[in-house]
Amino acid sequence: MALDVSDVDVFTSRFNACSSPKEAVALISHLPVEAVARALYNGTNVDPTLLGACLGHHHAYCQSLANEYPLSFTSFRGMDVVPALRSYLWRFRLPGESAQIERILTGFATSFFKHNQTEGAPSAGSADRAAIGFYIAQPPGPTCCIHCGVLDGQHGQTLQACQGCNLVYFCRRCRILACHRGHAAAGNIGFGRGCQAALGLEVKGGTITFTDGSGRRTAQAVGASRWVTIKPARCPAKSVDALMVLCYAIIMLTTNLHNPKVKTKMKLHEFLQQNVSVNDGGNYPGDYLAAIYADIEGEELKVQPA
Repeated sequence: MALDVSDVDVFTSRFNACSSPKEAVALISHLPVEAVARALYNGTNVDPTLLGACLGHHHAYCQSLANEYPLSFTSFRGMDVVPALRSYLWRFRLPGESAQIERILTGFATSFFKHNQTEGAPSAGSADRAAIGFYIAQPPGPTCCIHCGVLDGQHGQTLQACQGCNLVYFCRRCRILACHRGHAAAGNIGFGRGCQAALGLEVKGGTITFTDGSGRRTAQAVGASRWVTIKPARCPAKSVDALMVLCYAIIMLTTNLHNPKVKTKMKLHEFLQQNVSVNDGGNYPGDYLAAIYADIEGEELKVQPA
């Protein structure tokens, strides 16, 4: 009997009866991959182990399925990456091989990136990044550079608080471009919208004290910004590839923090350092990565049981 997807329950039953991805491909490869992806998304009680194995398989049809299946998750729109990843991975069991994980995460990243493109929003690489809530909260734990995670004295670097807000820290190497992240020029002169946001002045305005070009501490009244700093829904990934790398790092982090066999647990500043230059040559904001770390530390990524 030829298989079609008009009856999702019948399709799911036939799919679940397959003993391997190879057998599943033989069953479904004559069908449009878009229709199969929708049927697997809409089906109830889809075998999570078989689905994961198919999404990670090297067969060309499976690779197309790995890209098409996550496009059905319109719920990704407006979500941050960790809750989106949680909802996605709950649908199937993630295979153990790195190449398979990469294929699956590339499909996820493509879908997430597509569903979260916002017309007219400030880009993650622009001077407006402070408006979407980044570089405004010092990562907790040992004081580290908010941009690269380096500790004071590590790799010959010294830390200094931004002189505009006196709240977030940059190492000597990163504070050269602190103004690109909404803070004082070279971390020393003036202030930026990141300083205002860190001090809570973005919404109502107030007075900010900063070091001026003559080296004097100066108080100045500032008004509310036209950008209101709220917890951002928008991930600062610059591309699908950059997002995929971040997702892979999140998978590795949950294994490190929650696998009892791993004795040496990754610290927050190490997680920041691990992700230096992975965002298309740039970094993810330290406070953004800190929020991811806290989320994963509080609850591991869970997959649906077999």
